[in-house]
Amino acid sequence: HAGRGDNEAARLAYDEAIAADPTLVAALAGRATVAYEEGALDDAITDLERAIELSPDDAGLRYNRAFVYQRAARWDDALADLDMAAELAPDDADVVAARTECLAYLHRVSDELTTR
Repeated sequence: HAGRGDNEAARLAYDEAIAADPTLVAALAGRATVAYEEGALDDAITDLERAIELSPDDAGLRYNRAFVYQRAARWDDALADLDMAAELAPDDADVVAARTECLAYLHRVSDELTTR
């Protein structure tokens, strides 16, 4: 639904799916995406937190929450999620690139390079 740009229909579908099964990680992640697109960052973070509780080894969920944190100007939280995502998926180029960008924003790139 969300891919077609109809956020209202997507949100309702995700709400129904989550009501039927509150442990449905894909629905929580999808609803978080809709919330992010609508600027409802706290709602997106809440859904991603629940999804991560249910699937703690999913690097993609942490990567997605990092983007929400960045948009909310919570750069330290974003970096923490990207650090964990990098541990879970060390060969994921998107995670590495996002982590480098976050470090650069925080002006820590030189610190990171000297500690590796």
